[in-house]
Amino acid sequence: MTHTYRKPPSFLKLLLTSLNFPSHEQFHPPLPAAIPRDGIGVEVVEAALQVIQAAAEASGEYTVQTILRKHDAVLFGAVRNPDVPDHECLWGLLLKMRDEMKLYVNSCPIRCFSRPRIVGVDAAHLDWFFVRENSEGEYSGHGGRSRLTQSWEVGTELSIFTRYGVERIMKYAFQAAMRRNRKHLTVVSKSNALRHGLVHWHEIAAEVAADFPEVTWDKKPVDAMKIRMAQNNVFLIIVEARLLMG
Repeated sequence: MTHTYRKPPSFLKLLLTSLNFPSHEQFHPPLPAAIPRDGIGVEVVEAALQVIQAAAEASGEYTVQTILRKHDAVLFGAVRNPDVPDHECLWGLLLKMRDEMKLYVNSCPIRCFSRPRIVGVDAAHLDWFFVRENSEGEYSGHGGRSRLTQSWEVGTELSIFTRYGVERIMKYAFQAAMRRNRKHLTVVSKSNALRHGLVHWHEIAAEVAADFPEVTWDKKPVDAMKIRMAQNNVFLIIVEARLLMG
């Protein structure tokens, strides 16, 4: 189901600003694609199938590339159907979009618009920006199963980080930090336990940091970061090495 983008409400305009997107006055009205969530009724599924069928008849095919590439954004609800195994739902749609469209950045701005129910914390303190790598790690899709049904059956899931992938997410994060009042970046991972891929992650972070001398940065284990966020609610921009940590 496709809807033409109009003037955004104030909260959406704020989100676009947080992500450093140009305002709607500065570019042509984008055309977002709305993907309904699974399992919400026969009516929605039937309507969605009609749209897909119409697209197929018009172009002769429909794939992530042909349907979504013409849109400026995707308004995505959820991916879950009780009749389909979870991993098939995820890898057949959401992760397929990430892979084919190179959606490697998961960015989550967090702001508080009213006084939070936390003693001693003002709304202005809760201004965080999370950046997570969206396509590598456990989401690389490498692994397998063998010796099925036997007592020594094996299942493996490989966590893979490439130099190319780490460099591009780090550059994005440092560039985002440059746009903040407090030019600081905290890199969060579990490199104390995962001594290969995530040590590799931090080494590349240090290399990229050299190109951004205006930005201060540090690194924290994910466990310690939870405590820091609770005790020191200051303006932060955070990179997490693995999407699973979110």
